[in-house]
Amino acid sequence: MKKMIIGLVALSSFSAAAGIQCNELANQELKTAQAVGEFRYKEYDHLSKDLNAKIRKLHRSLLDSADNNFTLAVFDTKCSTNKEAVDEAIKVFSSEIESELAQIALLELLKLKH
Repeated sequence: MKKMIIGLVALSSFSAAAGIQCNELANQELKTAQAVGEFRYKEYDHLSKDLNAKIRKLHRSLLDSADNNFTLAVFDTKCSTNKEAVDEAIKVFSSEIESELAQIALLELLKLKH
């Protein structure tokens, strides 16, 4: 019986840690999505239709991932970011590096890589 209780306590603290990590990841994804959205909004007139559509899709992917991770945090479940969207966004913003807003978005995206 004692071993069972100790096991449940260990499981409980692991789950809480998973929930905290999911919440932190989701907050970082929201911060990144905000930087991506700000770039898209302020540079709208300078973006091609295709690039704007690509950034819009990546922005939506980041928001969806954050939403999913906030939900997983509630249930203390393991979570992860949308790595494909992050990698694609890094490519897009690397090509727009002359923009200060693109640099900010790129820095936030790189934080999601680690």
